[in-house]
Amino acid sequence: MPLNKPLSIFVKPQVDLSQYMRPSPPRSWMAIATTWLGIFLTLSLTRWINHYLLIIPALLLVGAMQHRFFTIYHEAFHCTLFSNRQLNDWAGKWLAAYPSLVAYESARKRHLAHHAFATTAEDPERVSHIQDWRTMLSLMFPWPGLAWSVLSEFGLVAKHGVAAPEGRQSWDSVEQTKKGEIVYILLLQTALLALLLGLFGMWSGLYYVAFFAVSPFFTQVRQWGEHYGKAHGQQADPRYVHISPNFIERFFFSPMNFNYHAAHHLYPRVPYIHLPAVQRLIEKEAIAVIQRTGYIRLFLKEIVW
Repeated sequence: MPLNKPLSIFVKPQVDLSQYMRPSPPRSWMAIATTWLGIFLTLSLTRWINHYLLIIPALLLVGAMQHRFFTIYHEAFHCTLFSNRQLNDWAGKWLAAYPSLVAYESARKRHLAHHAFATTAEDPERVSHIQDWRTMLSLMFPWPGLAWSVLSEFGLVAKHGVAAPEGRQSWDSVEQTKKGEIVYILLLQTALLALLLGLFGMWSGLYYVAFFAVSPFFTQVRQWGEHYGKAHGQQADPRYVHISPNFIERFFFSPMNFNYHAAHHLYPRVPYIHLPAVQRLIEKEAIAVIQRTGYIRLFLKEIVW
């Protein structure tokens, strides 16, 4: 099966989505609870067995759970986590974004701008502008630059410019983080660190190693695979990519139906639980989207090899 199928002339299908627009609070709470539970169970088991051979598997599992934080606050960006806007934003901030060192409000503005300007030079998402492995590497391991940016907000270090793709300069204001959110993030991270140290001792370090070195890899490879507009010489509209990963890739790279990327870009107000059904409606309308068979294979073919 080829990595890509050609994209036909795309016409947005006119279908009735009323039954698919309502969030499911039980499913949202379940997604949040199982994500945190997965992290705590992994750290608990690692501490109990207390063997260095568990370090790599534990890092992969914790990193995969942390990737789910992204999918949770992404749902909140689109108000598809909970119908109540205040609850939706609170859960997105405090249960997913802030534990990920993400300033929720500025990240939401940037993401919604991505939906509005995808495929153009004005797209504020850096992953949409990747040209080679060097750019990809800087996104998979962005934390030194992030730490510098946080310190610069408090005047502790000098601000420095970060090269942006042509056309993105007008979105500089989108990336500015309110100091209030930084304070909230620091407070939550302090409390979380104290909790992890109290429960898991030195093994709590796995949470932070995974956070800085593992989960960014999962996140950026997924985002790149969904937005890469050219593969094997074929030019394609990256908004209409659908990826069909195997069950292992689905666990690590596309939690909560993230591989249904075309359906999401067509109908961003549809909660993740309904994206498979919406994808079937799209297929019923005989609308062809780009079909990619997996994340790692595409990444190795287009970036590494």
